[in-house]
Amino acid sequence: MSDTPVDAASAPSGGVARDARADPSAWLALARAAEVAGDLPLAFAHYLEAVRRDARHARALVGVGLALYRTGQVAVATEAFLRATEAQPGLAEAWGNLAAMLGETGRLPDALAALDRALALTPDLAALHALKGDLMRLGGQTGDAAVAYACAARLRPDVPEFLNKLSSIQRLARNAASAEASLCRALAVAPAFGLARVNLGTLYVEQLRLDEGRALLRQALAAPDLDPDARREATVTLSMLDEHERLAPVIAEAIAQMSDAPILRSISMVHDTSLPFDERLLATLAEIAQKAAAATDTPRFARRERAWPGWAAVEAHFALHLGDDPEAVLQTASWLASPSDKSSGDTASKSRRDLHRHTRAIVGRQAAALPEGGAAWESRVRFWHAMLAWENPEFFPGQFKPTPNLFGANPLVTRVRPESVAGTFRRFFTGDYHTAPPGPWRAALVNFAIVAIHGFADGNGRLARFAANLELENAGFHPIVLTDRASKTVAAALTGVRTLADLQPLVELFARASTETATLVERLCNHGKSPH
Repeated sequence: MSDTPVDAASAPSGGVARDARADPSAWLALARAAEVAGDLPLAFAHYLEAVRRDARHARALVGVGLALYRTGQVAVATEAFLRATEAQPGLAEAWGNLAAMLGETGRLPDALAALDRALALTPDLAALHALKGDLMRLGGQTGDAAVAYACAARLRPDVPEFLNKLSSIQRLARNAASAEASLCRALAVAPAFGLARVNLGTLYVEQLRLDEGRALLRQALAAPDLDPDARREATVTLSMLDEHERLAPVIAEAIAQMSDAPILRSISMVHDTSLPFDERLLATLAEIAQKAAAATDTPRFARRERAWPGWAAVEAHFALHLGDDPEAVLQTASWLASPSDKSSGDTASKSRRDLHRHTRAIVGRQAAALPEGGAAWESRVRFWHAMLAWENPEFFPGQFKPTPNLFGANPLVTRVRPESVAGTFRRFFTGDYHTAPPGPWRAALVNFAIVAIHGFADGNGRLARFAANLELENAGFHPIVLTDRASKTVAAALTGVRTLADLQPLVELFARASTETATLVERLCNHGKSPH
């Protein structure tokens, strides 16, 4: 851009008159006009010219920062916003953008401090409250995030994006009714808001309102301007629902036969190499498996020298979190031995059915050999999940998740997308699974892999421990149970595995559980009877 002065009378459109050539505000006005016209490179050039003429022109620095951010230069943009706050501490726009940049680079405390400055200056600006919601969610503070999003939506009820953000937090908190209400309000404001339509459709799918969910997703896909990520999610969800319909009778047949053979026959029709997979997670699992193979020390685990009577009742009791006291375990065993309650509506009857399913699955696991190959492992895991979750249709028993999982409060922990679950399972169990030595290390690896893949809508942790016990049993070790106290430490151990790419924290936790399990069984035997 030339800065040669021109006369006002002869200034071309977009030029600066002679008497205004030294005024940065004139260049700022031109920059904003270029933005309105959609000429962002010209706008950036004008903002830079304004800053060249006044290095402390805060609003021009904000314009430069926004232009830099649009081109992906976050660090340089952050510096521009910081300079703007120093030049004009009372400019809320500068503080708000600085907060956004700091949050994007993970500097949450600094981001929140900057945001507080912005809110103190303009407490009724809805966009700042929405940004606070984003930062709070990023930091795992979902309650505060919900309050912030609700405030943004209250200040600007005409902005559907704020309602969509609020619904995501409500959904994370498993408050489906509130999430649905927020999404319906968003669509009432903006019927063409495709992302909200997709989110409402997937919410209905999770609630088993499948026809309503399908209809909304198909409506969203019919819009040509649907956001690409939303289009992908709608397409994948519909595809997964088609797979569910195909596999539903197959899984029911497997449950009736108490065998995963029907599932294996069905899924083997899809070749491993045709399935998408999560390359990043597989790379992490490969690194973890290699470290496990190189481990020189294994904490002590109880050997399986003899079959402990009634073990299935013990494991089922702890899997369902029915209490740590030995008397409670014996009561569960007695309950299992008593005639089944044939009524179908009461809690006691469902608890008994849950226990019977778990014990049958455990007995079947102990009698089975290790699966061989990725498809065999996939079918076995599907079968176990169906066995353990059959009374919970919202878990989609035996079926991989139709929609992406929400993981607790932390959006930084990503899970394998639904369309990549099967391929990731198969590649892992065909490849790096074999790198870890059989026994405790491989048991821990399998446990972590199943949790990290997170292939099911719910029950992944229970399923992971179930599979880990299969590994221990086949290596000559006794399976373990986790008391309620020990269960609370599992998340920390899994985080240690994820952050350090090292199974040691989980192996040590399992070793302590092995010792506690042996002590528990000894106490049960000392009661004078075994838990049959």
